[in-house]
Amino acid sequence: MVFNIAFFKNGGMYHWILIAFVWLTSILSPVYGQKSPSSTEDKRVKVLFAKDFLISQEGENSIQKLVGEVEMKQKNIRMYCDSAIIQNETLVWAYGNVVFWEGDSIKVFSNAMEFNSDSSIAKLIGNIQLNKNKSKLFTDTLLYDLNRKLATYKDGGIFYSGDTQLSSKQGSYNTETYFAAFKDSVVVIDSDFALRSDTLTFDTEKEIIYFNAPTRLKTDSAEIYTESGFYETISGKADFIQKAQYKKGDETATADTIRLLEDQKKYLLLGQANLSDSLHAATGDVIIFSEISDQLDIYGTAHYIDYEKDQNIKADSIRYNKKEGTYTTRGRSLIIDPPQFLEADQVDYQESTGFGLAFGNIIWRDTSENITLFCDSLLYQKSKEYFKAFNKVNERPLMMVLLDNDSLFLSAKTLSSIRPDTTGMDSTRIFLADQEVRVFKSDLQAVCDSLSYNPTDSLISMFKNPVAWTDTSQFSADTLILTNGKQGIKEINLIGNSIIVNELDSIFYNQIQGRTIDAFFVDKNLDLMSAKGNAEVVYYIKDEDDAYVGVDKTSCGMMNIIFGDNEVEKIVFYVKPKTQVLPMLKADHLKIRLSGFSWNEEAKPKFPLDVLNVRQLIRATNPQPDVEFQNIRINEN
Repeated sequence: MVFNIAFFKNGGMYHWILIAFVWLTSILSPVYGQKSPSSTEDKRVKVLFAKDFLISQEGENSIQKLVGEVEMKQKNIRMYCDSAIIQNETLVWAYGNVVFWEGDSIKVFSNAMEFNSDSSIAKLIGNIQLNKNKSKLFTDTLLYDLNRKLATYKDGGIFYSGDTQLSSKQGSYNTETYFAAFKDSVVVIDSDFALRSDTLTFDTEKEIIYFNAPTRLKTDSAEIYTESGFYETISGKADFIQKAQYKKGDETATADTIRLLEDQKKYLLLGQANLSDSLHAATGDVIIFSEISDQLDIYGTAHYIDYEKDQNIKADSIRYNKKEGTYTTRGRSLIIDPPQFLEADQVDYQESTGFGLAFGNIIWRDTSENITLFCDSLLYQKSKEYFKAFNKVNERPLMMVLLDNDSLFLSAKTLSSIRPDTTGMDSTRIFLADQEVRVFKSDLQAVCDSLSYNPTDSLISMFKNPVAWTDTSQFSADTLILTNGKQGIKEINLIGNSIIVNELDSIFYNQIQGRTIDAFFVDKNLDLMSAKGNAEVVYYIKDEDDAYVGVDKTSCGMMNIIFGDNEVEKIVFYVKPKTQVLPMLKADHLKIRLSGFSWNEEAKPKFPLDVLNVRQLIRATNPQPDVEFQNIRINEN
């Protein structure tokens, strides 16, 4: 049976005819041997719009002819064109300005298309452009398998991913895995490189090119040959494997694997490494070359020849700076450069700059400053009296300083020294300690995260959570500055969130707090404390028999505490003092503690080498169990 339904051109009745036709075909489909609607619903191509519409039945085939701004839909696919023919609602021929849109991310443009909804395969012809996120594929013929999410071409194509262009005679692109494969006359052009190959794979999401055949890559400065490997176009990292060769000017390199680190301007030769130019030659198991520093590192049966300087170096490992002509040796070394002496397992030195770098069991001494340094790694420059000492993980450098006829032991993650005046007019040298700083001296122990020491005026400045102890007193603030005199500690200045805690008997603590606190010493004993800015004090009162009477908690704008024989003799309050005195047995000794209270006895270095051990500070108030009074003398009257 053949019948025709006339179409209306731009008629207002078009949509009603279309609806009626869909209803009619759903009734007639069983009569003409069509599948049931339930089995074909997902496969059917539905017409959404067309200016002109012609429907006909030719034998068992239902034919729809659409003209003008055609819109069709099948599941999550939308199709647009100038005209189309639909057979049995499953086979589509589309012509003119074809747009094939799958989901939200895949859009294909072409001159013509054949789409079979039963097989989910689209064949596109002419001026094809496939868009997927940042990727674009241009070709003249394309087969797109929706089940496999695979687009393939065999008559030449150009693929763009960001700034990278890839072309080949044959290729495929998986829109689900983002992998593209190229074969036959492959050319890749990028802003940083160009390459030719017979076969390669491209991960468009990670932008990694994988080589599967002989490949030649060229950058602005170098040419590379490889038969296997990968190249990360974003980071510039690459591995060239199998017969890898590198050439830059008269410099050539070969190895089992050549690795490029473009972002660091380095290349690594791994396995049977050879590097040479007209004046130099290097061989080893591994060679690392940095273009930025012009530095060469050779590891494993290392051999370096400088023909120009008639220099031949062999070692387990060699570091050679071609620009400066310096090299590194391995093994126990002793460098004597009065007043400085250096022992180490390995030393790198550059005479032109005066910089040296040492590793392994280092003992560095400066007899002019009475300083001895023990560390694992040391960077130094004699001309500027600079050094930086640091250790491996879980190890710490140690410095010993002869100060006031006493030895000060200092340890941190990093120790260094600088001379701030680079003009040479002032020879003052500053020693710095950074991260987890620990200090021990007979009359002072301290911890902080950053410290500076000026030997000229014996000034020690501590930053980042500093805590210091003298006898039974603990000092903490945002910044702590300690001045040493000929007889020991002369002055301690606390700046920002300052608090001093004095341990009375491991249960009760006198406390003074303020924005700033200045503590002055005479003959190593506390003489005066002055607190300013939101000053607070918690002071335990004793009678003549040294029994506790009560506790005084006072806040004011400023206060001075005067000491005698390391005990409080007098407290003077200024600016609106508020005082509360409580009997010992009625006071809540935990609650009255000041907001900044913490007692960090466990973090305090106990002996010289204890500075190598790091114990965490307790920054918040540290509640203790209920106070036991059986061993404490209390006046209950």
